[in-house]
Amino acid sequence: MGELPTVNYQLSTLNYQLSTINSQLSTLNSQLSTLNCQLSTVNLPIRFAFPKNTDRHSNERCFR
Repeated sequence: MGELPTVNYQLSTLNYQLSTINSQLSTLNSQLSTLNCQLSTVNLPIRFAFPKNTDRHSNERCFR
């Protein structure tokens, strides 16, 4: 029965590491979302200059 505390400790360590990774990915996702909206805003004048290449709905998700 001595291995159960070891397995529990290893799982706790793994859980902590995965929680840290999840937090970092969440932060990265937020930063990428912000960057995406900034790039979409920069892209607006290009869309007016080249209307054939526009995607009407790509900007909407940034400003909901």
